[in-house]
Amino acid sequence: MQKIVLWSFMAITVLMTSSCNLFSSDKDGGERILPSSSGSINEMIVVIKHDLWKGEVGTVVRDIFAQDIDGLPQPEPLYRIAQVDPVNFGSVFKNARNILIVELKQGDKASLNIQKKVYAQPQVVETLTANTEETLIKALRKYKDDLVKEFHDQDIKSVQARYKRISNYDIPFIEEKGISLILPISYEKVQVNEDFWWYRSNIREGRLYPSLNFLLYITPLKSDLDLSGQSIISIRDSIAKKYVGGSVDRSYMQTELRPTYAPTMKNVLIDGKVAIETRGLWMVKGDFMGGPFVSYTIFDEENKRIITADGFVYAAGTKKRNYVFEMEAIIKSMKIK
Repeated sequence: MQKIVLWSFMAITVLMTSSCNLFSSDKDGGERILPSSSGSINEMIVVIKHDLWKGEVGTVVRDIFAQDIDGLPQPEPLYRIAQVDPVNFGSVFKNARNILIVELKQGDKASLNIQKKVYAQPQVVETLTANTEETLIKALRKYKDDLVKEFHDQDIKSVQARYKRISNYDIPFIEEKGISLILPISYEKVQVNEDFWWYRSNIREGRLYPSLNFLLYITPLKSDLDLSGQSIISIRDSIAKKYVGGSVDRSYMQTELRPTYAPTMKNVLIDGKVAIETRGLWMVKGDFMGGPFVSYTIFDEENKRIITADGFVYAAGTKKRNYVFEMEAIIKSMKIK
């Protein structure tokens, strides 16, 4: 059984935003050069008048985009938000990767327009208009899932595009199982067996050394009971007990199941296949370690197997949102033949 390493240090991969220009079609059908978008993942610009931002409309925007993320040990917002008044919405802000424009406009009903590559690339610009504040609020609540999903999906694609250029192609046996994924070269092998893969990336952040861990394991699909949430956690804990040890002898990783920290689950699609996303906390039995995880359990009924990709983070003393997001982007790159 391999152990979770606290202080080992590997090469750091610095991901830089490309400075090259890209092309987009203009209204006349020609091509225009677009600059690379600015800003980090999970950041957004809200273009809205100050009085709306300070009122109930702004409160609803913050409730949607600054809500706490599930499965983290400390509160962290979904997005870091910067508010800009329309009169100040100049070229610097127009290059942001995620832009939400909220404005009052004469008309009969609310309107939502989602565009990509408007001022920069990659970029999503969401424009929500309505004729009254009350209608704006109703529209924000109605379209909240779509508004979040467009930004989230674009950020996932951006991370995957960066990682594809520095992908680790040395993943033994995984292609033999009909599985492929984008795993950055900074992830090094910890343990690989016939149906189990564990890769780790250690990052230096000041005096801290966050550890990002990617697990993939395959188990047989025996019955409908294997599709339950309880079964997913049971399989995860049995695999972790067998392979993932803590820094103390006979310690091992398990899922935190106390009611306050109970995992959350929802249905998603991975490569067009039904999957269950699980977010929660892990801890080590017999040791003082823990952190967040995100996992995706894919039911490959055609091959009578369950494929689980699990990303868990150890990052004591630092924020963890973007690390979990990185694990999500890696897992969602998975393709199953």
